[in-house]
Amino acid sequence: MNLHVPTLMVALMLGFALLTLQVSLAHRRTRSRHELALWSRGCFCLMLDFVLLAADRGQGGLLTSLGQAAQWAGLAFYAQALHWLLLGHAGPRWLVHSQPWAWAVLLALQLVGVSLAGRVAASSLYCAALLASGVVVIRLRGWNAERSLRLVAVSLAGLVLVLLWRGARLLWTEDTIVSLSEAGPIQELAMLATYVGMLGAGFGFVMTVFERTAAQLELMATQDGLTGCLNRATTDELLAQALRQARRAAQPVAFVLMDLDHFKRINDSHGHQTGDEVLRRFAVAVRQRLRASDVFGRLGGEEFGLVLPATDPAGARILVDDVREAVAALQLQGRDGSPIRLTVSAGIAVALPGQEMSAERLYGRADQSLYEAKRCGRNRTELYGASREAEPAAADAGAGAAPVLRAADASERRVG
Repeated sequence: MNLHVPTLMVALMLGFALLTLQVSLAHRRTRSRHELALWSRGCFCLMLDFVLLAADRGQGGLLTSLGQAAQWAGLAFYAQALHWLLLGHAGPRWLVHSQPWAWAVLLALQLVGVSLAGRVAASSLYCAALLASGVVVIRLRGWNAERSLRLVAVSLAGLVLVLLWRGARLLWTEDTIVSLSEAGPIQELAMLATYVGMLGAGFGFVMTVFERTAAQLELMATQDGLTGCLNRATTDELLAQALRQARRAAQPVAFVLMDLDHFKRINDSHGHQTGDEVLRRFAVAVRQRLRASDVFGRLGGEEFGLVLPATDPAGARILVDDVREAVAALQLQGRDGSPIRLTVSAGIAVALPGQEMSAERLYGRADQSLYEAKRCGRNRTELYGASREAEPAAADAGAGAAPVLRAADASERRVG
């Protein structure tokens, strides 16, 4: 291999200029992403390193030492960005606290006359340790997350191996370095690895952040931020989908509307923060009693909905009564420490096999049942058409249908 090292330096500076521009633009589009801010700082530090190295013409003087400090800071910022992305904090303290000590050691080595090769070897091993911190956190906490994060890990791991090889070779062989700009095989390989590894890691990191941002936006578009339930639009869509699937499989679908009784009094007496906590606790109590196939949505304010596939009227009633008992047993306190008694009213409507039931009509029936539960005193469950059509129709559902959740096995709903 016979490459012109100064040309490689220029290529590195241009490549990192493009990467720095990309990360800066990405950071402007996602201002809340602290990990992008950290990665952007790392890019600027490495740009400064290459500029100082070029200004010193690779002679290993003071500018080179300052550039080396900038390089270490940049690699530490990269590792911190990965820790922040995956763990929500900036990683181990040694990433920052070791920087002044490492620079002091480098200057001491220069003052006592240690060769340039020895100083490059020591710096290479320290750089490998900084990058290895990021590789480890990806392998332990991010390998099964976004696929582009694997590109970051592979790129950095390859660079770690090259740095370890360069450091070990310079320490334990007679290889010497007269100038960092000389065309030697070790320097050429190190610079090529830096170019490929850091650019690959940078582009992979930006892709990861955008993937994560898109996933979070999608989650925000389908979920209620307070309770973690699905929102109204998503619940309506899944109700319509459940009805289509039920018609093909000749199965019933139950829809439940639940409304917290006198919830406005809780907000008025104890404040909205207490009211928010009550909603969260209610959502947890309900979610613990559902199957994985059930849909739980917040339809607005204190009103919630359940879509229960393959559930007959009796099974739906048992589930809802179980929820009501669990909600009434919640230990809730107001901001003054006084106990809060919470109850819920519910209305159930069931689309039985053979019925051409639209989502809007089923919703309307459940709403009528909920109104009846409120009118009859609250803290109760009402089933639409219970005395006229629900139970007889359930008995005539058909022998060839798939298994339906009935009263006898409703207790098996809990999924933890």
